[in-house]
Amino acid sequence: MFLKNASTETIEDCNNCETPSSLRNRRYEKFLMLPSHYGVICCPKCQLSWLSPRPTADSFKELYRFENYFSGEHVPQNYEEISQSRLYFFEQRLLKAVGHRTGSLRVLEIGAATGEFLNIAAKYGHHVYGVELSSDARAVAKKNYQIDLVENIDQLELGLDYDLIHLNHVLEHVPNPKALLTQLAKKISPTGIIVIEVPQQFDNDLDRLRRAIFFFKKKKFDAFSLHHTYFFGCENLRSMSESVGLHVVSLKTALPEKTPFRTPLFKNILLRGFLFLADKMHKGGNIIEIKLTRNIENV
Repeated sequence: MFLKNASTETIEDCNNCETPSSLRNRRYEKFLMLPSHYGVICCPKCQLSWLSPRPTADSFKELYRFENYFSGEHVPQNYEEISQSRLYFFEQRLLKAVGHRTGSLRVLEIGAATGEFLNIAAKYGHHVYGVELSSDARAVAKKNYQIDLVENIDQLELGLDYDLIHLNHVLEHVPNPKALLTQLAKKISPTGIIVIEVPQQFDNDLDRLRRAIFFFKKKKFDAFSLHHTYFFGCENLRSMSESVGLHVVSLKTALPEKTPFRTPLFKNILLRGFLFLADKMHKGGNIIEIKLTRNIENV
């Protein structure tokens, strides 16, 4: 099994509020079907949960190698098909984030993968920059879109600030999300916006419904049970963002662009309605999209 013998580390302090904890989140451990040498810890103060013990940074780097993460036996379906299916959603997110601003903006994506979002931004005339850990994914972005990505945020050009910073299902993967948010707060322009999406994993109405329907279907453990280091809720993501000096523009747990009516499937209509109600009633959608700015006047 991939990463079965990976070296591990234990994280004792909450990355959000720094409260020490050894409180096990047994529910999440059960849902993840984790091997006995891994676990999930929950903060008693802010309810943030995190993987601990977890693979070390070097082990995670192995997990995100292209052949293991973006394609191959450890991915449930072809990654290229997944990336292409996101194009409409990425375009709508870009247009909403840019809003009424005109001219060429500086767009930075953290966790750019194979470059689809940045390619769309480039087609709209924006200057694009990206960070991606996987060397193979960077090579694909260069080959397919002529986009040069860097391996880590420290390799970005010094002195630049960005009008839009985008993280799509990235923050839950990093070993220290608060430190990353601190870096981003220094890189966003005074009128810029940060758009972050993370899963509201397990504690959302769609997952509850799925577990009820497939109650007797036992999930097998695989490497993807280890790829999320943190499990965010709405309030701890909000408080973590605010603690580094960012201001919340909006927070949603369901996005209609993810179930577009342009594909007239009855299940999309039902899914959109279900997630809309879950979001409006108690922020119970299956993702969290948070938009942030460093200037409170932009809120």
